[in-house]
Amino acid sequence: MKAWRLMHVAGLIVFCGVLIGAAQQVTEQEFKALSQRVEVLEQRLGKLQQEVIVIQKHIARGVPRETSSVIDFSLLEGAQIIADDGQFLGVISTSPLTRNSIMNELGPYGSELSSKSIFNELGKYGSKISALSPFNELASKPPRIFKGEKFIAYLSVNRLKSPRVDTRLLIAWLKANE
Repeated sequence: MKAWRLMHVAGLIVFCGVLIGAAQQVTEQEFKALSQRVEVLEQRLGKLQQEVIVIQKHIARGVPRETSSVIDFSLLEGAQIIADDGQFLGVISTSPLTRNSIMNELGPYGSELSSKSIFNELGKYGSKISALSPFNELASKPPRIFKGEKFIAYLSVNRLKSPRVDTRLLIAWLKANE
């Protein structure tokens, strides 16, 4: 999250204040430059504080947040993927050992050979041309992600679906966090 940035900016503001207070022989021009820099940092701090509030609201609702193409996929850990026809397609998990994980290449939901896997490029849930596939850019009925009973988002590369979690980005994140 951006909390570390908030603390970093706050530290910079304090540091600038120390510099201003410690400088005995600061010229008027240098003072104006430092004051402008402090003002810019205060504006950034205000924006970061607002962003932290938005993040906290999204976390409280259990909804993944997408801002500036940064998605907090960790909120999806344990969520279920359900096809539009009702077929269970696995659990979002970084663990390749969990039986129902889509990252378990030997399990029914992570195998490229399973009819219930989004990774089966010949199957209706993994094909680039199936209306039920998260990899079809024109999919009219992509899978949905649920956390408990709550609908979170579509799992799809179709940019017209909203709310949406991009399939390729999610898989890249899962692989990077195995």
